[in-house]
Amino acid sequence: MIGNRVELAPGYRTCVRDEGAGDPVVLLPEVPLDLRSWDGVVPLLTRRGMRVIRCDPRGFGSASDATLEFSYPRLAKDVVALLDHLGIGRAQVVGHAFGGQVALTLARWFPQRVSAGSLVCTTVDPCMAAGRLERRLRSQGRPDVERLVHEWLGQSAARTSYEAWYLREQVLTADLRAWRQALSAMSRFDMHADLTSIHLPMRFVAAARDPDAPPSDVRKVAMLLPHGEFLLAAGEGHMLPVVAPSLTARLIVGAGASVATRAA
Repeated sequence: MIGNRVELAPGYRTCVRDEGAGDPVVLLPEVPLDLRSWDGVVPLLTRRGMRVIRCDPRGFGSASDATLEFSYPRLAKDVVALLDHLGIGRAQVVGHAFGGQVALTLARWFPQRVSAGSLVCTTVDPCMAAGRLERRLRSQGRPDVERLVHEWLGQSAARTSYEAWYLREQVLTADLRAWRQALSAMSRFDMHADLTSIHLPMRFVAAARDPDAPPSDVRKVAMLLPHGEFLLAAGEGHMLPVVAPSLTARLIVGAGASVATRAA
């Protein structure tokens, strides 16, 4: 089933893509990105014998949401509804930044539905960068596209690359109300007190050039979990799944130690 549009909760209809066969893995995007942010990663995972599932989160991409309720428990329940819709009991859950926070919430409150987790460029503290961007959106409206894409990609990114085009398109078409609410939630997110209660294998992937989720902070968090693991993607920035899909896929399946730094 590829690209089916389904209702996962009252008022929340979204496009669901289900590709490959094997052990299920759910991919959750950063905001304001849609499910296409994982396009480069998906075929690499399906070739490794994985069933890859993704959908647009409420308020973004193709997804509608009459309530725009951006509480993490609500978003975790959306993932449970996705698994129920597909008849899947447990899955590996992979999240990028905001999506990683949803994955962590899912692992905490619905551990019976999660086999393992991989959190890419994700913090468990209130995100100051998200708070600053949320204030920019409230005061200025849609942000300066080139400035934001530059912040995400850095000096080395080609301004005419597909990755830069995709990120510009996402900024220009994002629902500002949904984006503001998601950023507000990120600026208040704090799961430190719950970390020791998560007894699932959880892999934290940090990018060396990511100011939003500094590697030193991510490593400390990984070490607090009973079964936490830390991997560092050298030379990369916050949009790791978009700009380095091959590396991201290898890190997700645990085969990236040769191209990253592993901390026991």
